[in-house]
Amino acid sequence: MAVKAEPPEATTSPRRIGKPQAIKSQVMKPHFTSSPVTKPQLTGAFVQLASRHATKGPLWWNEQLAVMRAIGLDTLIVQYVAQDKHYYYPSRIEGIEPNEVDLIQFILDAAKEVKVKVFLGLQLDGSFWTGRFDVPARSRLNQATLQELQQRYGAHSALGGWYLPEELSDLTAKEPHAGALLGYLGKLA
Repeated sequence: MAVKAEPPEATTSPRRIGKPQAIKSQVMKPHFTSSPVTKPQLTGAFVQLASRHATKGPLWWNEQLAVMRAIGLDTLIVQYVAQDKHYYYPSRIEGIEPNEVDLIQFILDAAKEVKVKVFLGLQLDGSFWTGRFDVPARSRLNQATLQELQQRYGAHSALGGWYLPEELSDLTAKEPHAGALLGYLGKLA
């Protein structure tokens, strides 16, 4: 008795013998609706502030946060409120470069309007990635930054908490720096 083999599934086998078969697309095309169809799988995003954001006003941030919320995001993590010496709000910390425009206030106010929680990252020093990170100096600066952020924005209803922008990696977690970095992060946590 002869057994007839079934043809391979079009979506599972790249090798075909004989006539090619049509492949059904498994790619979903994005679409927007006024009401969510399913619970979103992604609920938050990071933003890294940069000089191009320094002059963006409240309307721009309102639009950005409204779009985020419309696609189901309810959490925003501002990776850092300051990069090196440039702060993205009018800080009064000595020796830094404050921004004239208070981007952090704009972000928090826009987030409040659309019910998004915001986590604020502290100051990020670019030397962290080079191994020349001055742990005592950075610790003092970020403790001052955290105190100032708490005073300025701590009561804001959109504030969800704090974020430590320095992350341990294969480069930064190597001795002799690992112990100092862990101590630094522990002091801020």
